[in-house]
Amino acid sequence: MNHIWFDILRRFGQPVRLRRDGLWSDSSAFLQPLRDRREALPGCVSELGWTDARRWLYLGRDVLREDAVLEWNGLRFRAVSGRAVFFGKDLCYWRAVLEPEREALA
Repeated sequence: MNHIWFDILRRFGQPVRLRRDGLWSDSSAFLQPLRDRREALPGCVSELGWTDARRWLYLGRDVLREDAVLEWNGLRFRAVSGRAVFFGKDLCYWRAVLEPEREALA
């Protein structure tokens, strides 16, 4: 099953860069904002200005544990959680929840 998933990811995934353990690597993944019940207000105003509180869903073949960094489309995200998803005994893909970092890439 995982060879089918990897082929779909290779053909249709979005190009991303990952930093894990201080090393950068190129990969591909599916990224999508997670919908919130209060989607009309995806952030809040703090003493530092507007804070975007939206979280993003990552589906990919690379392991993303907490504090891994992902760059995509000029944006930088930090993993806040991650877990493996299995199909039977085989690892199918890795699922993680991401939060935008404060600063966009320069």
